[in-house]
Amino acid sequence: MISYSGSDIDVIIPDSVTDIANGAFSHCDILKSVTIGKNVKSIGAYAFSECKSLMSAEISEGVKSIRYRAFEGCSNLRSINIPNSVKSIGEYAFSGCSGLQSIAIPDGITNIERYTFFWCTALKSIVIPDSVKEIGTGAFEGCSNIKSVAIPRNCKIKTGLLTSSFRMDTKIIRR
Repeated sequence: MISYSGSDIDVIIPDSVTDIANGAFSHCDILKSVTIGKNVKSIGAYAFSECKSLMSAEISEGVKSIRYRAFEGCSNLRSINIPNSVKSIGEYAFSGCSGLQSIAIPDGITNIERYTFFWCTALKSIVIPDSVKEIGTGAFEGCSNIKSVAIPRNCKIKTGLLTSSFRMDTKIIRR
């Protein structure tokens, strides 16, 4: 799918689509929900960026990558499911999703890129799967409501993650 110029508030991307192009839905202010078809393999950079009314996104099993800034600035996004088929999530992919309350990072992700969840101020807790080997700088910066985070013991943490990303009373569990 190259670009969207419709007026639907709820969009179902059909199974015939294999990739969502860079910026395809960017700044689509009327979009409230999106369901991504089972044959989509990649969600392009800026694909849904600044969709201020977007509240939910259902990503079907089969998507392998969520690119750079794909959902950046979707301030009303409350929930998103990320299937286990996703192997990479780009930098800033969910930055500025200030309404996002929870996220399940799928097993199989090996890196949480820098600033992936930057300024997701409604996030309360996060569990990072054992498959994650590295967390980039600022990955959770500005996530001021995270009360607990579980990080694999063998995970490499970039500079500043623990000191600049979480509140003083955040419970950090190294497991």
